[in-house]
Amino acid sequence: MAELMTLGPYILGPTDAPEQGIYIGDCRELTPQIPHRSIDLIFTDPPYDGHHIYLYGWLAMTAPELLKSTGFLLVYTGGYWKDHVMAMMRETMEFWWDYQVAITTGSMVWNRRTIAKTKSLLCYRPKAGCGQPTLAQVLGYWEGGKRDKEWHTWGQQESTQRYYTQAFSERGAIVLDPMCGGGTAAAIAKLTGRQWLCFDVDPEAVTTTRQRLATVEPLSIEEQSSPASLLAPAHEQLAMDLSS
Repeated sequence: MAELMTLGPYILGPTDAPEQGIYIGDCRELTPQIPHRSIDLIFTDPPYDGHHIYLYGWLAMTAPELLKSTGFLLVYTGGYWKDHVMAMMRETMEFWWDYQVAITTGSMVWNRRTIAKTKSLLCYRPKAGCGQPTLAQVLGYWEGGKRDKEWHTWGQQESTQRYYTQAFSERGAIVLDPMCGGGTAAAIAKLTGRQWLCFDVDPEAVTTTRQRLATVEPLSIEEQSSPASLLAPAHEQLAMDLSS
């Protein structure tokens, strides 16, 4: 049996424990039991609609307490509410970048008469934080294909998750997703040699995430340390152009 690694009352993945690092419950009730300054990376995808905008406010207040001084927050958001999200985040965190992720099929925002072809992956670190990306050059635009809906209706595709997880954390880092949905954050953490802790209020989503983890085989140590194998020719050429 694998050694049990704990964080407060929670057993982190990877583990042979039945929870597998995935817990059922409201993140607002579960996160207070996580020790302060213990998380390396928060990577999450809250609902984008106005009814759930308060979750971004909660995240803005909670992330600075949980992240190490070297840690980062990566959070998806749609364009419609982005100004509200960024206003809440800047009150408590230092803005790093607004990474753009391609939406291959497009998304119609009817009341703005706009077809969105990208979405934002906002990156922050704690104020007075000292974290730096693991890569010398992080791509500001990522085109990873269609969303992966095999595990969740709103699932994100894996290459984006992998690239930015590896860009903003080291092997062995602790990754937290407080709203894990279909478990992309946990799956990529396992794939790339990170530890994970995930919450979701939906028992079905938690069950699905645990089932998904059983299908994931970790990469080689070399691949766990670098996302180089993900880079399409266009991404490679962009990196070369910028470094020349």
